[in-house]
Amino acid sequence: SHDLLLDVEVDQESAWLAVGGGAWTLLHVEAEAGAFPVEYRPVPGDRVTVAGRWVFDCGHDPRTEVHPAAVVASEYEDWRADIAGMPQRVKILQVWMNSAPGMVGVPLAPLDLRVDFPSRPRGQADPLVQVAVGPSAAVTWTIQSEPGSPPVARVRIEPPEPDGSAYFEIVLGYEGAAPTRNPPAAYAVAFDRIMVHDDLRRKARNTTGVPLDLAWPQLGFPGTGRWVMQAIVNHSWRSLLDFAAVESGGTYSLADVPPVPVLAASSERLSLSITGYAENDPSDGVELTSGGTHRPNMVTWDAGWLADLCCGKVQTFTPDHGAWTLSYTVNRAAP
Repeated sequence: SHDLLLDVEVDQESAWLAVGGGAWTLLHVEAEAGAFPVEYRPVPGDRVTVAGRWVFDCGHDPRTEVHPAAVVASEYEDWRADIAGMPQRVKILQVWMNSAPGMVGVPLAPLDLRVDFPSRPRGQADPLVQVAVGPSAAVTWTIQSEPGSPPVARVRIEPPEPDGSAYFEIVLGYEGAAPTRNPPAAYAVAFDRIMVHDDLRRKARNTTGVPLDLAWPQLGFPGTGRWVMQAIVNHSWRSLLDFAAVESGGTYSLADVPPVPVLAASSERLSLSITGYAENDPSDGVELTSGGTHRPNMVTWDAGWLADLCCGKVQTFTPDHGAWTLSYTVNRAAP
């Protein structure tokens, strides 16, 4: 599914937004109706800013939510080539705006964000903001600098129109920085295939609108049994299976999935995550990461040093429940 589901640990000044849910301490965020592209999603650990309709959802485990979310902005640090072609650590701001994120529309309004620059590098480096993706005329900013601290950008994004959608990627780095002492190497992570050992069709399914501890799960509405699976490689999303019909004992090629470019220092390790579900029930389904209807709904593993994984050696991962095995390779890539 291309719906967005997030659980956000709110800052102290926003803690009042998370109400109810018993022991629930996170704010749940949803953007539905297939309107949130997979590649624009944040990943665990990102700093996010969300805007949308704040509601009290009493249909399940009553609590407050942002549902639907019309704006999702995420921040993280990564390697990028600067304007001179030299790699440096930068702050990346990704912003997705959508006035129709669900059954209820949300008119878009200007978005103001405060974004910290990464640590200042060596040399006479001046802070620089670049609009890498999206209409640059819609983005304005001011930069504030204080001695001893990284600069801060005050960014304003004007939506192209009140009704519609737009995506922005904004890079905060430095101009004139000295070359890094340990430049990163360019890799590409390519997905090979999924081997299905158990298609999970016999797992308990939930009944739409009935709590998960239903005494007779066999009463649940039948789903298609098709699999949805997505991967995160460092900070990049890839859709591996999109409502694919799978069967126990089958092997499914992932050759059409674009490789993920990774720019990383020699001391960095490769982190991968998988999320997804088998649609055994239209309301909930069976999690591919746990093999049941319970959470967690994401499995993450440390695959090892990138330099050791390269090059061309087939790597595999099988979750604890053993329902599937993912194969992938790491190769060098052009910088």
